[in-house]
Amino acid sequence: MNIIRLCGVAIISVVAAVLVKRVKADFGAFVSIIAAVVIFGAAVSAVAPLTSYVSELAETSGFGIYAETIIKSLAVTLLAQTTGDICRDCGENAVAGKIEFAAKCAIMLLSLPVIKNILSLSEAVLEK
Repeated sequence: MNIIRLCGVAIISVVAAVLVKRVKADFGAFVSIIAAVVIFGAAVSAVAPLTSYVSELAETSGFGIYAETIIKSLAVTLLAQTTGDICRDCGENAVAGKIEFAAKCAIMLLSLPVIKNILSLSEAVLEK
């Protein structure tokens, strides 16, 4: 991922969206959405090697469930934030808020196995 290239795409997309909004206001949002999806896709593809490396490290160290939960939670957070931003750009603040709430619920569900492990570990320590 070349951040300079992504910044260039973002600036060109913003200029294009502003110009399109002057001609046809409805189509400016589409330009913004397409740009957001392209930039998000490029960022996700650049992070893929990092996630596989972290997963490999976690498996060899015995902390696999924790790393897996962190990676999944990060993915949910990034996806929900991007979706919420797109919704806000289109003027749908209520939908953006509900997406973010759903992401928080999903992260809580993802963290249940970790909480269970921590509680069982605490219980084992207290019994000794």
